[in-house]
Amino acid sequence: MSNHPEVRDVAQRPARFPLPVILAAAGVIATFTLGLVVQATAPKPPLIVLADSGIFAEGSEFAGDPAFTLDYVAGPELSGSPGTGSVHEMVVQGSPTDVLSQLAPLFSLEGEPRESRDYSEAWPGYVVGDEDWENPSLLLTWKGSGSWFYTNPTAYPEPVCEEVPAEEGLEELPGWECSPADPGLELPTASEARRMAWDLFRNAGLEANFEDVVVLTDDEWGVGVSAAARVAGEKTALEWTMFWAPGPVLASATGHSATPVYRGEYETVSPRDAVDRVSSGSWWGAPPIDYEAPYEDFHAEESMVLDDSFFDQPIIITGATTTSLLIWDSDGGQWIVPGYALSYGASDFAATTVVSLTADTLRIEKPELTQPLPEPDIAQRRG
Repeated sequence: MSNHPEVRDVAQRPARFPLPVILAAAGVIATFTLGLVVQATAPKPPLIVLADSGIFAEGSEFAGDPAFTLDYVAGPELSGSPGTGSVHEMVVQGSPTDVLSQLAPLFSLEGEPRESRDYSEAWPGYVVGDEDWENPSLLLTWKGSGSWFYTNPTAYPEPVCEEVPAEEGLEELPGWECSPADPGLELPTASEARRMAWDLFRNAGLEANFEDVVVLTDDEWGVGVSAAARVAGEKTALEWTMFWAPGPVLASATGHSATPVYRGEYETVSPRDAVDRVSSGSWWGAPPIDYEAPYEDFHAEESMVLDDSFFDQPIIITGATTTSLLIWDSDGGQWIVPGYALSYGASDFAATTVVSLTADTLRIEKPELTQPLPEPDIAQRRG
């Protein structure tokens, strides 16, 4: 510092600025500080948003109806420890015309892909072949899992049916017995069907194992097989199917063209906390396909008979198994997310599923109310 008195006085004199400059500086500091606060406290947007469509959700037909109130209670066996789980988004990649151009030759279809007659922005559909339900066609939905459907309406000729009179003394109505139009035509064996389906499925992009291809039906009417697609090595609810009619003629096939994209690991609620989500139905997800479940005994399950007392007592959840679930977001997109299979009895049917992602990652919103359609003009109707 200079020892000169004039210089020393100037150096020690506080700086004076016009009031507008001081206010502007204060505004910059306040804005900067407020920005830090907002950034620190503003919640991050959720990864997934679902439209609230649960059967008992607010606004549904059964909401608030005491006759349909289901009270689920966590049993003492359930863990209270949260966890983590992986999330995959099903993403359609490339273009629908390219996908159809790759799939069509697998079904011996020719022609240029085009928009389907039912095309809409909400559900964009594309097709190769005729949409007259008289000739083979391949339809692709370019959304969600990118599902596709091949059908050959000519595969099943009109069956031969005979009326069967009701037994005397019974109040039953007459019935019908039907048989294939050409019962002598050949069909692939179950093993042949599995092998043919596996070859086509792999060429169409299925991620699975050959052992995942199972026989659904094998009789005089036809042979059908199915496979559950795997994501990250685990089975999902994404099903691929193939059916042959006598001839043999390929009658139909279904699959998915979207690619599962890994979005990361996310926190999950505990099985005990997940029980509170079950009653609304809003947190439900489609579980992996289980071909070994005894579906043939469905009607014999006593636990499926709901008497008046079913809604009068709480349903105790006694078991929880981690699983992957397929869900649909509010825009029609599909995701594979972590969840629990919750059981409340010994039967395979005494179970339900619930998504386990935290509310920070998955948010459920009430669907927007739509305006009612205008009443038709009576005068125009008369014209």
